[in-house]
Amino acid sequence: MKTKRNLFSVSAFGLYSHGLMSLITNRIFSLHGNIVDVEESSRRGLFSMFLVVDLSTSTYGSSDMLKALDAIQSMFDLGIRTEKYVAGRRKAKKRLMVL
Repeated sequence: MKTKRNLFSVSAFGLYSHGLMSLITNRIFSLHGNIVDVEESSRRGLFSMFLVVDLSTSTYGSSDMLKALDAIQSMFDLGIRTEKYVAGRRKAKKRLMVL
């Protein structure tokens, strides 16, 4: 049975701090969110992260997630952005090159 997904993208960037990724993912978990895709990097003291979060099984909404992440943003001086995630296909005229 296919359920309708309620997907949001969450991206963050800033200076690396110990346990940052864990703190962010635990906040999403506490809202009963499911992380369906993740990309994280921390190099030379810089941190960046991209998540796709599914809130379809959660009783919390995107505003609750935003509120929870705002607290982390203030604590660590991060730039965090959330928006509705819309999966799409590549544009037909784009080409993929393998180097």
